[in-house]
Amino acid sequence: MSAGGYSRASWAMLGLLGAAVIVTLLLSWQIRSRAEQVADALEAAPLVAIASFPATGYARIEGRARLLEPALVAPLSGRRCAYYELDLELPESDDAPGGDAGRRRRMSQRRDFELTDATGKAVVRMHSAVVAIGDAHCRRGSLADVPANRRAALAVEEDLAYLDSIDPAAVRFRECALPADAQVAVAGVAGAGRASPSRLVLGVHGPSYVGVSASRSQ
Repeated sequence: MSAGGYSRASWAMLGLLGAAVIVTLLLSWQIRSRAEQVADALEAAPLVAIASFPATGYARIEGRARLLEPALVAPLSGRRCAYYELDLELPESDDAPGGDAGRRRRMSQRRDFELTDATGKAVVRMHSAVVAIGDAHCRRGSLADVPANRRAALAVEEDLAYLDSIDPAAVRFRECALPADAQVAVAGVAGAGRASPSRLVLGVHGPSYVGVSASRSQ
């Protein structure tokens, strides 16, 4: 084999190995939990004050959430929030359509919110945000713990009419919410066209990472 041929083969092999490493890293990122992804993204971003956020580059801000209208209402607890996710664990049932019997159903909604610190305000666009919420802002139980009117509203809004035929005590839930006045950390890139030097927008260019503190708001 010529020196040139050996070199080309070597580079091809290195290219294949490099591609395999990249694919492995991407897969390992995807299979990690969302909480791990958010924690790593927040840790990697330098913490800055809102008023000092760089015009270009990736950084993290921390502060208190403020709900913008219209706020969401978490379906089972009735909490006003900017984001909620609800997991239902359904029992085995012949009445559950679409293969839902014995499975989990996840539903979520999100709204933009405002974050404030001592230096200013920022708007967090949530359409592509990756969100992790501490357990202190999550509630667990069975649908038997939920008022009947909220169960009925959930069945209508999420097309889960068959819940009426299942014992509420047999359906487990976990509901997490980003409430008003929660302590929040957000990492991302500044959006273009600030309304003023004190108004920052995150989540316009690429995803932002939103972590909600495990401590309850005061």
